[in-house]
Amino acid sequence: MYPILNEALRILQKYSLCCSCLGRAFAMLGRGLTNEERGRAIKLVLTMQLHRKLLEGNVETLELIKCIARSSFEPALLLLEKYGVSVETSKCFICSNVFEKLEDFVSRVLKAVKDIEFNTLLVGCKIPTDITIKEEKIREEFSLKFSENIKREINRRVGKALCSSLNKAYDPKAPDLTILLDLGENTIELIIKPLLIYGRYRKLVRGIPQSAGRGNVTSETKSRESIEEYICRPILNVTHGKRAILHASGREDVDVRVLGRGRPFVVEVKDPLVRSIDLSLVKKKVSEYSEGKVDVEGLRIVDQRKIISRIKALSQHLNKTYRAVVEFEEIVDEKMLEVLEKKFENVLVRQRTPTRVLYRRKDKVRNKMVYSLRARSLNENTIELIIKCQGGLYVKELITGDSGRTSPSIAEILGSQPKKIELDIIDIEEPFLIT
Repeated sequence: MYPILNEALRILQKYSLCCSCLGRAFAMLGRGLTNEERGRAIKLVLTMQLHRKLLEGNVETLELIKCIARSSFEPALLLLEKYGVSVETSKCFICSNVFEKLEDFVSRVLKAVKDIEFNTLLVGCKIPTDITIKEEKIREEFSLKFSENIKREINRRVGKALCSSLNKAYDPKAPDLTILLDLGENTIELIIKPLLIYGRYRKLVRGIPQSAGRGNVTSETKSRESIEEYICRPILNVTHGKRAILHASGREDVDVRVLGRGRPFVVEVKDPLVRSIDLSLVKKKVSEYSEGKVDVEGLRIVDQRKIISRIKALSQHLNKTYRAVVEFEEIVDEKMLEVLEKKFENVLVRQRTPTRVLYRRKDKVRNKMVYSLRARSLNENTIELIIKCQGGLYVKELITGDSGRTSPSIAEILGSQPKKIELDIIDIEEPFLIT
């Protein structure tokens, strides 16, 4: 007999294996075959070879045929029956006939995913430890060089069956839906890839915080008034997700408006049941829900999870332009406005962590650029400032000086402290590499 047949017979003499587990021992040999087909072919040829020897008078081959038949291999059982020989069948030594459960798993998954919209899937499985140990034992005992592990076969078989039934594509890298089978516990877990929506928001009134607070925005309960609530609630309604999180490129104070092109953000929708959404409808619903306090622009679905960390990191680098209306305690000499503009032309500002945020920020020195400042008088003690600066600069402290913690400062140069500051963000650079 050929080496493969000899090797297979040696294995079957010691262990009862189903066709899949036997075929998997030679998984890398041949193309276009399942392991079950491979194992069945090996058992069938062995049965035929042994039958030939039996017909030639070698009755000892009956014992070898029994080794093949004990795994409930029908051609061998029928042959033994012809000769009046019975054999006690047993479950597969490795998998305990777990492959017989796969059809049921597939049926259960098909029912479980019927209300989920997805285009790509991935299957993974958890195998009882004893199966893994037994498989490795046989692999080492017989020095099997062309085998594969059982998890890979199960994932492939179930994946192919599901893709065929659902007309979906298999994606091992970033699937819309990951299906996890626990063969020991007989359970199924579905992991839905978050839906990521990029855009820019404009905050048209003062007094609204960015964050909805702990727990973000969930489908069960309404959160406090916030940018996150106003944007995420309409998105949850159309995606039927469980939770939504606003990841913004920086944050403004509650009393600061965001105008111009708006602030870049990504909404992460957890467990969305719907992925194909009308983004123009989302824009409309955000405006309606917020009663015109918030609007969104440039909405688009993005597919890279690393965009979340990227958009947050970029907040410290994207140039921002602010409009500040500042009322001072004393009359502001208009001649000093020219001095102010020259002083803040491409100047490096040294800032210690502002006093007002020390409770939540580490006390350290930050160096940030102010690229330009334009000033004009509105009345004798009120001026308008247009400030273009590096992301991460605390603009209020640039104006007040924060008791010397920010230098140079506008108050320091004018020699007067502000009584009132109204601040608007009027432009934020577009993040690069957002796809």
